[in-house]
Amino acid sequence: MNGTLSGTAANFLLQDLIRGPDAVVNGNWTVVTEQLVTHGLPDRVVNAIPLEGVRFDEATGEGLGDIFSDFLDFLLDAAAFVVQGLVLIGTAIAAFFVQAATFLVELGMAVIGAIGAFLGRVAVKNDARFGV
Repeated sequence: MNGTLSGTAANFLLQDLIRGPDAVVNGNWTVVTEQLVTHGLPDRVVNAIPLEGVRFDEATGEGLGDIFSDFLDFLLDAAAFVVQGLVLIGTAIAAFFVQAATFLVELGMAVIGAIGAFLGRVAVKNDARFGV
């Protein structure tokens, strides 16, 4: 296996490799060298360990198995989608209220104009009737 680990991470990896589910050491001794140390693990487990290096995407520098970052990106994209949708809906609602207010103002002005015209005609009739 290729790569670098911090001392703590290397120790955790070593403990995971040499201990079974019951926390008992699988081998009697440990040799730390530059070669693969099997620590008494069965051949099927040793053969399952990838011995070639992990390839990184040269363009982005991201490695394989970056699930947390991908999940976080998905959540942020979903949140941005929801926010953009809410902004669009809010803009549509605001535009509706602007149009409704404009309609009501114009309707009110038309009603006031009609009332004024009606009152003007009534006043002219009353003036003629009373001789003013």
